[in-house]
Amino acid sequence: GIVTGSLPGNSVITYQLSTGCSTTATVTVNTMPTTIASVPAICVGATTTLSSSPGGGTWTSSNTAMGTVSTSGVVTGISAGTPVITYAIGSCYVTREVTVNPNPAAITGTLVVCMGSGTPLSNTTTGGIWTSGATGVATVGSTTGLVTGVTAGTANIVYTLSTGCFTTAIVTVNTTPTPITGTMVYCVGNTGTLTATPSGGTWSSSSTTMATVSGSGVINALAAGNPVITYTFGAGCTRTAMITVNPNPATITGTLSVCVANITTLAT
Repeated sequence: GIVTGSLPGNSVITYQLSTGCSTTATVTVNTMPTTIASVPAICVGATTTLSSSPGGGTWTSSNTAMGTVSTSGVVTGISAGTPVITYAIGSCYVTREVTVNPNPAAITGTLVVCMGSGTPLSNTTTGGIWTSGATGVATVGSTTGLVTGVTAGTANIVYTLSTGCFTTAIVTVNTTPTPITGTMVYCVGNTGTLTATPSGGTWSSSSTTMATVSGSGVINALAAGNPVITYTFGAGCTRTAMITVNPNPATITGTLSVCVANITTLAT
């Protein structure tokens, strides 16, 4: 009495005794959907489209906390796991297990770097590879995560696992000022001007008792020593220069009045 469906339609099944008496039942054979097209694993937050025929069936997920599926067969990864996706036409159905892989943890580290300098990034999910979306702006060590600023701008730094799941972070590369130029040696009481580009940065002195520096780079030498003058542009990109402030000789002493053809002795 095992009935096997061959083609969609209705079939009359008869059961007959040796006496010739019989009874019948109509069995309906429904269409079996085709196998759901195979898909690669997806990442949390990513989507993939499944397909089966004929159309008009219903898509369901065995675990919507791991993956949902729309009426058109679009699967969205929600959390790591293997939800079973079912496509049904009436009571006939086919299934496909979809693997949802986790994304790596968020990238951590300082996301601002100066041209020519480096900043280390890290990720607690091990085994990934680092890449830069704009190597003309910033490069990154594929296994170290060390980002080096090349030119001013922003670069998308990507950390990718072997599953293809990834996370990103935007790194900003700020302009590093040119070397400081100008008068580097002063006498106490003298002034001079230092310059660096681009303009618009901030000047500072390591010892304002030895020398002060104005917002426009004007040095006022106050006491003997070697203060370090710093020019900062943007988010912490700096250039430094050590200047020398030499002491003046002591005050001249002695008789400051003398007659023609006479002499006087001065000292210091």
